[in-house]
Amino acid sequence: MRTYISYKHTFILMTSLLLLISISLSAQRWHTYTNTNNVTDVVMAGDKIYTATWGGVVEYIETTNSWCDCSTTNYNRTITSVDGLASNDVRTLAYEAGTGDLWAGTANNGITIIRQSGLQNLDATSGLPSDKVRRIIVHESYIYVATDQGISQFYYLPGV
Repeated sequence: MRTYISYKHTFILMTSLLLLISISLSAQRWHTYTNTNNVTDVVMAGDKIYTATWGGVVEYIETTNSWCDCSTTNYNRTITSVDGLASNDVRTLAYEAGTGDLWAGTANNGITIIRQSGLQNLDATSGLPSDKVRRIIVHESYIYVATDQGISQFYYLPGV
């Protein structure tokens, strides 16, 4: 009788272990799909084109085909809240050419600065009058942010 209980416990333990492994492997296969059809802004950044959409920031790469002497635009990636974007509902974009940073203003969650080194979020606790961003404009070393409660001016210090 004791051997039977030992085999039963071993069977339950192995089944549980296999179930946990299969759950963890299937969790790695998830993809995020958002609505990127509604475009609210577009900005050129070197050979890239970024669009602000209800589903995040979509990045396209413009390439020139030497064999036909024409250029084409290819989808590269979509940056979403899963990647650290403040919100998927992005309404305005601004490109800071000196550093290559892209500023993304959201409908209700402030700003995300998209850098090569990562993403940084700014909101009302960081100096914005409101988290509802309407427009972002880059002029020399200043970033102007229009919200539904007023305008903020940021002096841009690269790398900070």
